[in-house]
Amino acid sequence: MGVCTKLTNEKDFPVARIAVMTSPAKGHLYPVVDTLLELQSRGHEIFLRTIPNEVERMNALGFHASPHEDRSDNKELHDWDAPSGFAALQLVFDQLAERIPYDCDEFELFIAETKPDFLLCDVTVFGAQLAAETSGLPWAVWSPTFLPYPSNVAPPYGVGMGIPRTRAEKAKAAVLRRAIPLLWDTQLKKRVNAVREEHGVDPLEHVLDILDIPPLIISYTAEPFEYSHPDWPNHIVEVGPGLWSPEPGEGIVDPTEGITDPIVLVTLSTEFQNDTALAQSALDALDGTGMHVVVTTGAIEPKLLRPNSNCTIVRLGDHAKILDHAALLIGHGGMGVTQKALMRSVPMVIVPFGRDQHEVAQRVLASGAGQAIPGRDVTPEKLYEKIVAALTVSHGLDAILEGCEAAGGAPRAATLIEERF
Repeated sequence: MGVCTKLTNEKDFPVARIAVMTSPAKGHLYPVVDTLLELQSRGHEIFLRTIPNEVERMNALGFHASPHEDRSDNKELHDWDAPSGFAALQLVFDQLAERIPYDCDEFELFIAETKPDFLLCDVTVFGAQLAAETSGLPWAVWSPTFLPYPSNVAPPYGVGMGIPRTRAEKAKAAVLRRAIPLLWDTQLKKRVNAVREEHGVDPLEHVLDILDIPPLIISYTAEPFEYSHPDWPNHIVEVGPGLWSPEPGEGIVDPTEGITDPIVLVTLSTEFQNDTALAQSALDALDGTGMHVVVTTGAIEPKLLRPNSNCTIVRLGDHAKILDHAALLIGHGGMGVTQKALMRSVPMVIVPFGRDQHEVAQRVLASGAGQAIPGRDVTPEKLYEKIVAALTVSHGLDAILEGCEAAGGAPRAATLIEERF
């Protein structure tokens, strides 16, 4: 193994074989695809270990894709049903920990099979990162969502806390800045360090120290949508959203065709989280308003929804194309569709249920991109109030678009990777 020094691309970087390991989630795969395509266009060869049902699509893009090993730990995450933010975090921790030894072994075998020159890992795949750390090869990590790296400036990550303004909120933030890293340690430290010990590497003093190990972390977002973190280290680089999405499959029609009324896109998660109330509240709130509601139901059966008088309900749709015509997004807070809307300056109402969605909602509020209401509280009446507010006061959209475009996107991410060869 080792970078080939005889062949260089037009930017005078060595042409390399790059091995990539994703988590078993489309929302973690899709944001990095633009970067992989950019690297491929520069002459690099991409070897991708990813979600089984995405292998054919990734191979069609020119990558050498192969499926994750079939394991029982690739199961649905029920954090949406947790009674509190801390309980939801514990469920996330359990899933992260279960995968560590298997992901480490799998990526080590993948490295041996593909003989790469460079390694690229999903930020949530701790096992693959350990394999990369011990490989002796140059490597990097990407994050499709906000990083939990500690900060004394921004709100603490993990429980969906907004920017503290009052004395009480600032005191709460100070407590959480200490409590959340301790929760990571309580839930994960013993299990993470056990695998590290097996591989002969030093234990971590704190679990979040794992984010100090990669030579480079590429974050697929940017200020001012993301909070400012002036106290973060230089190896964390924000490049703006990864905007790739698959072409609509056979039989997927354009739900905006022929519609002349203002369009509101309503999205539910493609990973089940029992978010039917979001869509039904939107349909009921907007009935009779003259706005056409396009609902993509994701993991929910479309027949479970009661249509209003001016709507289109489909299981899947091309969100990018729909957003090209949309006046408003009402979404569950998935980073993919949220940032696609931001790049089109579409105002939004976020209705979060779990995962990182509460963090997305808080940043929408803080950046002036729209409004938010927790999924557990959503009703047609409350949602209508938020819709009116989002359509009339979304003052931050221009600045967000400018910041994301200036961050450099896939070309900058690819160059950052090449510089680590």
